[in-house]
Amino acid sequence: DDSIMLRASAADALGRTGDTRDEVVEALMKALSDGNAAVTVNAANALSRIGVPAVPALVHKLADENYRRLVVEVLGEIGLGAEAAVPALVELLSHVGDDVELRREVFIALASIGPKATEATSAMMKILQDPAAGDARAGAAYVLAHIGEKKALPVLQDLIKVAKDERILRSSAWAMVTLD
Repeated sequence: DDSIMLRASAADALGRTGDTRDEVVEALMKALSDGNAAVTVNAANALSRIGVPAVPALVHKLADENYRRLVVEVLGEIGLGAEAAVPALVELLSHVGDDVELRREVFIALASIGPKATEATSAMMKILQDPAAGDARAGAAYVLAHIGEKKALPVLQDLIKVAKDERILRSSAWAMVTLD
């Protein structure tokens, strides 16, 4: 419809119905790309409410650079139910480049998925052990703590001994306390 208010209200209403059929998810994914922010936000909120049935479409939408950050945020809001998105989120980390905001959102989404994000463990351990990863190491520690990955404890202990960055030190200490 030409009416922004009607499109935004329709997206909101679809999310509130509890209807998880493919055509509902498809309509909301289309609304996610709407040129109006109100429509886009309502579509994102609706997809978050739909949860697990929206995950495959959201993972597919990660290919669109214009909506990656928003899609990652929605996956994080879905939390445990977004387990199927873990491989795509881990893959996305290797393509974020200098986009610190997107990298942070990916870490938050993986942490929100929590113990169901165990597929991310290997990648997070690599980041944690890589001095060239900079403050991404803090994000990896955060994710590993939310996953509950106790094998990260020795790496975190070693990292605390050598890290100079306060964010890495704080995150590593918090992760150790959380895991132990």
